Amino acid sequence: MAFTINPENKQLEIDIQQEINECLDNFESFCFDAGAGAGKTYALQKSIEHILKSEGEILKLSNQKILCITYTNAAKNEILDRLGKNSSVVVSTIHEFLWGFIAIQQELLTEEHKNKIKGELEKIEQKINGNSLSSNVEQNEFRERICDEDFLKVFYSVSSSPAKTFKEVIKGFDEYFSPYLSSVKSFRDFVKDINKKYKLGITLKEIEDKKSKKVIYNPVQNRDKLENYVISHDTLLLYCENIITSQNLLKRLFSDRYPYVLVDEYQDTDEKVVNIIDSIREYSNSKQNFVVGFLETPYKIFTVQEWVFCQIKKNIRV
Repeated sequence: MAFTINPENKQLEIDIQQEINECLDNFESFCFDAGAGAGKTYALQKSIEHILKSEGEILKLSNQKILCITYTNAAKNEILDRLGKNSSVVVSTIHEFLWGFIAIQQELLTEEHKNKIKGELEKIEQKINGNSLSSNVEQNEFRERICDEDFLKVFYSVSSSPAKTFKEVIKGFDEYFSPYLSSVKSFRDFVKDINKKYKLGITLKEIEDKKSKKVIYNPVQNRDKLENYVISHDTLLLYCENIITSQNLLKRLFSDRYPYVLVDEYQDTDEKVVNIIDSIREYSNSKQNFVVGFLETPYKIFTVQEWVFCQIKKNIRV
C-alpha cells in the first residue's frame, strides 16, 4: 500500500531534515525522535548523503569515515541497501564495530580480563562458602578428584539426570563421593564451582605471570569462557566502556577517525554504548570536530544526559 504525503507534511519533513543538517554542519549533537514508521531510516540516509555532499572530499583526504551504528544485522543491511557502497561510510552493528576498534588493545583488554576474573572468583568463593558441603570436604583433595578429565566426562553426562540415576553413576565412578551425595543439587553446584574456581585461578596466574593469551570476542554465543580468554557480547561492552571512557588517547583516535556518528534505534542501545559515545563527545567538545546523532523511536527513556543534545521531534507518520 502506497502512502502520499500532503504538502504540509512534506514541508515539515523538509524542515526537519534541514534542522538535522544544521546540527551536522555545526557539530551539534542531537536526538531525533521520529516515532514508529515516521521515516527515521530515511532521515538517517538523507543525513549521510548530506555529509557526503558537503564534506565527502575532506573526509577522503583526511582518511575519515562516517560511522553509522545499528542494533541488528537486518537494520545494517537495510541501510547498506539504501546507501550502496561508499568507502567513506562504515555501517556496523555496535559489537562488530567496537571489537574492530578495541581488539588491538590487548594490554588494556588483558587488564580488564584480570579484573573480571577476580570479581568472578570472589562470587564463586561466596557460593562455595555458602554450600552445605563446604565444611565437610577437604577442598584440595576434592578438587583433584573432580578436576580429573574422566570424572568430568561422567559428571556432565549425567548432570541433568534424575537424582537417583545421578547418585548411582557418581558412586559407581568413585565411592569417595558417596558421603557427599545426600543433596544432589549441592553436590552438582559444588563440583561446578570448585572446577570453575580452579580453571579461573590458572588463567589469573597466567595473566599475573605475563603469560596470558589474547582476549577474544565470540560473536556467535553470548556466554563468557573467561578461563579461555573468550568474552561475550555483554562483557565486550563492559570492557569497552571501562577502557574507552578512561583513555583520552582512544577517545581522540575515535573522534579523529569518525567525526560523524549516527546511532540507529537509540532506544535499544545498551547504556554502556551511550556512555562510551557520550564520553567521546564530551572529550571532543572544545574542538568542535565530533558530532553524534541519536535516531530513536520513543519507547524508552535513557538516563544519559540528554539535555546536552539538540532535540528534534517528528510527529507525522508518512
